[in-house]
Amino acid sequence: MKNIDEHAVTAAGGRVLLDGDGVTKSGISIGGWTITSTEGHIATDAKAEQFKEELGILSIPEQWYASNSLDLEHEASGTQFSFQAEDALRAWRAHQLAAVHVAASEQWTHSRKSEMEAHHAKQLEYDWTFTTDYSGTVAGPNGKEEQHHSASWEATPDQMDRTLLTNRDPILFFEELLLYESELEDNGLSTLSVKIRVMPKCWYVLLRFFLRVDGVMVRLRETRLFCHFGSSTGEITNLGAEPGDGGGGGSGGEKKHAAMVVLREVKFQEGTFEELKKAGAPPEGPVYADGDTAAVALAAVAPIGLTKYVMEKLSL
Repeated sequence: MKNIDEHAVTAAGGRVLLDGDGVTKSGISIGGWTITSTEGHIATDAKAEQFKEELGILSIPEQWYASNSLDLEHEASGTQFSFQAEDALRAWRAHQLAAVHVAASEQWTHSRKSEMEAHHAKQLEYDWTFTTDYSGTVAGPNGKEEQHHSASWEATPDQMDRTLLTNRDPILFFEELLLYESELEDNGLSTLSVKIRVMPKCWYVLLRFFLRVDGVMVRLRETRLFCHFGSSTGEITNLGAEPGDGGGGGSGGEKKHAAMVVLREVKFQEGTFEELKKAGAPPEGPVYADGDTAAVALAAVAPIGLTKYVMEKLSL
């Protein structure tokens, strides 16, 4: 799903970016950022087999969009944020949770016992839900950093500007990409998706992992990133400068451009349907059909089911 308002982009002082090379690629440049999305088809069997061999795994989601990615580059610093399925599945592989036990998962493991032994698997337990703690990949001018606990991020009490996000400014660019999806052999749904909204003064990204295991549980892992670039051309004053030291006489000292700040909110929620019902959430049914509806249901009983909440900022 893609939408670019070319007239609004131009009016806001930005540029529309279009390209194509076997995949659909588009984006905009605005506010000191280059933002692009790349959308392709489900990965080929050959690509999937190669990736499974690389990670030493036996299965990946049936719908794996290896070409899909959302990329944001801060032009002044060279810092890049990207969201892609390969890194998300690498995070799943590196931090596997205990398997969710239902009859189907036991059947799945048993049916692949000989195959797993042939691959010298050390255990038959397997996170067949593809749960990932991936929150995006960050790369600076010196190359790719760890995507989970980069020292550049610091805890902050700051919050995203909800007023700015809900006002009537035109949406210059909107994109929603599916990174992977599995129906868990007809036992539920596991999806990872990312969406972005760009307005004249800010951009907002939502990366969402959603899991529903029928008859058992629901899990939601969301990462939100926000950048207000409307003030990026403004100036701040170095109050430590003394009058007459080259900072412009007695009028306040040295001036420099304000730093661009990216806020990141990471929130994990989950619960069994039995636990959530006891807390006042709706019973298992259509309300847990997808991530959007499940998010509303889980918000209604928060903080029940909240397993992680982190608010961080990155100054560029």
